[in-house]
Amino acid sequence: MALNQISTNITSVLDEKRVFPPPKDFSKRAEIKSLAQYRKLYQESIRSPEKFWGRAAKNELHWFKPFTKVLQWQEPYAKWFGGGRLNVSYNCLDRHLGTATANKAALIWEGEPAGPGKPGEERTFTYKQLHHDVCQFANVLKRNGIQKGDRILIYLPMVPEAAIAMLASFFIGLPTFRLRGPYFVIATIGVTEAVRVIMNNLDVTGGASGYRIIEDKPFSPLEHYYTAIAAVALAFVISMVIAGSKFGLALRAIKQDEDAAADLGVNPFTSKLWIHAIAAGLTGIAGGIYARRAAFFYPGDVFAFQTGISILLMPVIGGIGTVWGAVLGGVIFGTVEEELVVHFPNLHLLIYGSLLIGIILLEPDGLLGLLRRLFRLLRRKSEDSGSPNADQVLWGRGGVEGREL
Repeated sequence: MALNQISTNITSVLDEKRVFPPPKDFSKRAEIKSLAQYRKLYQESIRSPEKFWGRAAKNELHWFKPFTKVLQWQEPYAKWFGGGRLNVSYNCLDRHLGTATANKAALIWEGEPAGPGKPGEERTFTYKQLHHDVCQFANVLKRNGIQKGDRILIYLPMVPEAAIAMLASFFIGLPTFRLRGPYFVIATIGVTEAVRVIMNNLDVTGGASGYRIIEDKPFSPLEHYYTAIAAVALAFVISMVIAGSKFGLALRAIKQDEDAAADLGVNPFTSKLWIHAIAAGLTGIAGGIYARRAAFFYPGDVFAFQTGISILLMPVIGGIGTVWGAVLGGVIFGTVEEELVVHFPNLHLLIYGSLLIGIILLEPDGLLGLLRRLFRLLRRKSEDSGSPNADQVLWGRGGVEGREL
């Protein structure tokens, strides 16, 4: 068969002109019932955007505090719904609980195929079920001592629980991120102990007997290794992207001075909620990998106060607010943790607390901050000194000889 004959039998779909109208019954139940209605709404949004989006926000969302202005535009900054206050998790879940929507599907999750010709696992969560899981996990976050501005590490599966972790972070963020200083610390410790007791007596967590994870296929160490490497790479890339973005600059401004950042147009509360949710989702993925490898966990250990302190110590030791600081702190802490527990079983918590206080007081920027200070000090001494020793530091050789090309 000639090549030109073959080409004429190929149907190209790159220039698609076919129209597929929805069924009439579907259109009757839809929010936008026709293409004409959609075009009318679109034109209104172009002509009067503030009026259009103001009406949509009032009708479609629940506001704990109504907004006073739809849009405040001062180039290059735009502030939408000024003065308003809402919660993402509440709008996604809570407001549907008293309606017929409560028993409808809110999240449908489909896993990877189990094998050639074998469908993957499928799980469906109603709004009511998803709300229950989100509230349950919100208590888990509180139990682990979540503090204002923290990036949290949560050990949960790489399945629907990742989405649940993100929603839970929004759910608890509304009240917790508004506390400051000693009030937040006291509230965190109280909630932490309360949740530990509750989780230790729930059937869903295995209670005092613990919870065992059972898989349908044998555990593969090689598959686990590559999955962990992929998760680390994903977390690193997302962290680097955020660190170099406008959002990352806003987070650094909040870290330095929250009130000053707010005066410059940064919304500290919203920024902390979003970074909290992103971190929760990433950690939900990492936690699934860990849980699958461990195959068993005991609530008394998972929700122990020591666990929260350990998670907090890692970035504090390495350097809060940096990508490599958390990595460095995790390596160092993981190396010395077992030695402390073995040699000081009754004092390791005291040592953890003393170490945390000491680093915060003496070097708030952690080991990376200390290394930067030492490097700047050596460079300053080298630049200020005209001695041959300084030349040797900079060039590796002495005097004029080191500068010859």
